[in-house]
Amino acid sequence: MIILYVPTDNALLDIISNHPLSKDWDGSYSLATWNIRNAIRKLHPNQHVTMAALRKHLRGMALRGLLKSTNSNGNNIIWTLVVPCGGDNGEPD
Repeated sequence: MIILYVPTDNALLDIISNHPLSKDWDGSYSLATWNIRNAIRKLHPNQHVTMAALRKHLRGMALRGLLKSTNSNGNNIIWTLVVPCGGDNGEPD
């Protein structure tokens, strides 16, 4: 039986901030939609995530000010964290 994965803000923020490819040269955390989907597949192999549901949730997070989106090479959307990640003083790592 396949269970549909329902993304949550905390789970997606954790994936973006902890993925090995996510840390940029300037210290920000960014990840493409397909990398986020692949990370979800590895973390939850028995669940199915649709790109439409994932994009919809990520767009909602951008509207709430948690993420910024950048269109790279047509249909490749890069999501960047707006909230600070880690650190005792609220500064990004």
